[in-house]
Amino acid sequence: MSSPPAKRQKLDAAIDVFTSSTADDNTSSVLTVRDLSFQTPLRKKLNLIFTATEIQAHSAAKQELSIPLSHIRHVISVAAPDKTAKTWNFVVMYGDNEGLDAWVFGVPETVAKTAVGSSSFNFDPEKFYKPVLMDAFKQLAEIVVVEPSAADFTSPIPLPGRPKETAYHAVSHRGAKEGYLYFLKTGILYGFKKPVQFFPIDTIREVTFTNILQRTFNLVVSTEDNVEGEEFEMIDQALFPGVQEYTVKHKIQDASLSELRKAKKVGKEDRDVESGELEKAVKEYEAEYSDEDEDFRDFDKAEAKWDDGEAQKGKGKGKRKIEARPGKRQPIVPQQLANGNDADTSDDEELDATFEGGDSDDGSPGGTSDEDDSDEDSDSDDSEDGDEDEEDDEGDNDDEEDE
Repeated sequence: MSSPPAKRQKLDAAIDVFTSSTADDNTSSVLTVRDLSFQTPLRKKLNLIFTATEIQAHSAAKQELSIPLSHIRHVISVAAPDKTAKTWNFVVMYGDNEGLDAWVFGVPETVAKTAVGSSSFNFDPEKFYKPVLMDAFKQLAEIVVVEPSAADFTSPIPLPGRPKETAYHAVSHRGAKEGYLYFLKTGILYGFKKPVQFFPIDTIREVTFTNILQRTFNLVVSTEDNVEGEEFEMIDQALFPGVQEYTVKHKIQDASLSELRKAKKVGKEDRDVESGELEKAVKEYEAEYSDEDEDFRDFDKAEAKWDDGEAQKGKGKGKRKIEARPGKRQPIVPQQLANGNDADTSDDEELDATFEGGDSDDGSPGGTSDEDDSDEDSDSDDSEDGDEDEEDDEGDNDDEEDE
């Protein structure tokens, strides 16, 4: 039976990976801020270290990331819109304008308890994280941290969870991903999910408003290196005036009404060409389906003859026999045999009683004008026969009285 593994030996003190015992002055820590939540390019808690030449991100065991201070182009600090507790997102853009990469990490709106500075970087221990980091970037990297301003853009839509605060962002989508647009004095920022994008104002070629609907619109930002532009979709229509004012203030060209996006005008020659193609297509269609059209015309002719009353009609002493026509309900009319007996069965008598009840209510539901005329003629004949019978009865009565 194997013995259980030995427990790890507990160290008396944690190893400090930020000591400068084996490093020269250029790599020694000037400012260390522990346990910051990184979002990009790694999603984990790391320690941020400023040295004289670069900034580094360390895990508990090793260095994960680093950027030379000379490669930093822009640093932006904005309030995180998706946090209930107020948090500041720092965006560090580095590289060149053709391909900027970004670090994104957040700091709480509290006193910087985990920040430790060297003798060359002193700060007030009561300062919050945000001003401590802003001072570090300004002093060590000579970069002024940019923040949103009401002079550039504000949103009339309140922040969820923090309705009393002013919102400086616009919710937008790139495909299925939701992100946030910030309109700053130095450019347009989109974050905070990969990829984070920043468009410096001096590189923006034009903007275009597209798909302007009742509630939303899209914004396309084009640069000199990307003329097709990047499209940000489903921006709330309430933000349209603010975005438009931002483009006017910073003299960004609006290409929404450019000649390339206008509807194409159709001249007389174009209409003649289109009409000729249409006539050609009609002729081809008629040639292909001419036999079927002939069949339809024969059917229409037969139906017209039927409607004109050319169908055969029955002859008889009683009521005229009515030919059943398709699609119309016909009354059942009793027929007399040659010997004068009625050929109706018990079922026929019930049906006759039903339709006679309908005639008493101002006509049957399926009768025609010809049927009504025939009924009136037969009724008048019956009334005349009744009058003659009454006159004969009166004559017989007079003869009996004379006797």
